[in-house]
Amino acid sequence: MSESPFNYELLTQWYEEYGYELLSKAMELAAKAEAKGVKYLESVLLNWSRMAVKTVEDASPLEQQRKARQRKPANQTNWSTAKRDIVPDWYMKQKSQPVKQKTETEEEKRRKAAEADRMLEEYLKKGEE
Repeated sequence: MSESPFNYELLTQWYEEYGYELLSKAMELAAKAEAKGVKYLESVLLNWSRMAVKTVEDASPLEQQRKARQRKPANQTNWSTAKRDIVPDWYMKQKSQPVKQKTETEEEKRRKAAEADRMLEEYLKKGEE
């Protein structure tokens, strides 16, 4: 957590609202989650508040439930939220083939350059009108 005046005010407010033990436990959880800033800490405290947690002992069953959800085996994944990495065969085949470079003759290059010059000249004339 950064040591900004705002964060200091938040911590002071939470200390007054939740007390030393709950705030310390929430900070421990945030540190274990390697959370940066105060968002994670705030969400833990708000969740506990919604669940009427008043002591560290009240928070223990919630923490155990959270850990159990994180340990859920892959075969029990909720398909509506699971990431699916589906790559079509045609894409893989196309990606594995070397990119073919089209070679232009000098005449084609001169013709394209002349056309670009003509278009630029035409554009500039319209701007003068």
